Amino acid sequence: MMLNSAWWDPMAELARFQREMNRLMDAFCQSSDLFPRVNAWADDNTVVVRAEVPGVDPASLKVSVASDVLTLEGERSEATPPNLREAHRQERAARTFSRSLRLPWEVEEGQVKAVQKNGVLTVTLPRRESTKPRPIAVTAE
Repeated sequence: MMLNSAWWDPMAELARFQREMNRLMDAFCQSSDLFPRVNAWADDNTVVVRAEVPGVDPASLKVSVASDVLTLEGERSEATPPNLREAHRQERAARTFSRSLRLPWEVEEGQVKAVQKNGVLTVTLPRRESTKPRPIAVTAE
C-alpha cells in the first residue's frame, strides 16, 4: 500500500489491486483453455446454448441437465496422418472435456433438445412452468 503523508487515494489503490488480480487470473485460467467455448441466450421461456465442438463425433457427446445446471461432456480425437511421425505444429489436442453452466432457472429436463451441425452443438432448454412468474391479483379491503 502506498501511503503518502500529503495524499492517499484509496480508489486508485483499489483499481491497482483489481488490475493485478485480473492479470493473475488471466495467467491462471486463459480463455483458450476453455473447451468447448459456449454462448448462451435466454428469453422468458427458453435458454439456448451453442457450443463450438469441431472435430467431435456426435456419438461421443453427452448432454445432461440437472435442475439449473447444463453439463456438456465428450471427447475430441485427433488422428495422426499415416506415414507421418513428427508433428511440425500441434495446437489441437485430443482430449476429453466436461463443461458445466448454471442456467438462469430450472428447465424441463424431458424437453431438452440437442443438435450438432457444422461443428456447433445447439442445446435448447425450455423453462420449467413452476419457475415462471405468475401475476397475483391485489384486492382492496
